[in-house]
Amino acid sequence: MGRLRRGYKIVRVDTRTGSMWSAYDELQAVQYKEGVISVPMQGCGPLCVFPTLKDARSYYIERQSVYGDHEIHTCSYKPSWRRSVWNHVDKCRLSRLRLSYRGTCLASSVVLGEKINLKEELI
Repeated sequence: MGRLRRGYKIVRVDTRTGSMWSAYDELQAVQYKEGVISVPMQGCGPLCVFPTLKDARSYYIERQSVYGDHEIHTCSYKPSWRRSVWNHVDKCRLSRLRLSYRGTCLASSVVLGEKINLKEELI
């Protein structure tokens, strides 16, 4: 296994169960748990992470008003050699890395860490 990098992952929280899922792809959702290796679903492309808290926070703030119930977590990830994201339903590219939100990195696996308290980070 290649060297892991440190980064940040945005997850969607199910308010009924507290479970954490892929942030913005409800049909192709990957479930995340702190300290557990998560990988893309069968037939799907890599996972999206951010290398810096600044990039993750910008995306979170921009999208939070639309989608709600999201958190930013620290993570360790294995970079993917792939350069686009796709799903297993229509097998088309959902986005190319160069067209993705600024700072997005693609990962072949992610280990979710602790939740970032944004109120403390903004002070």
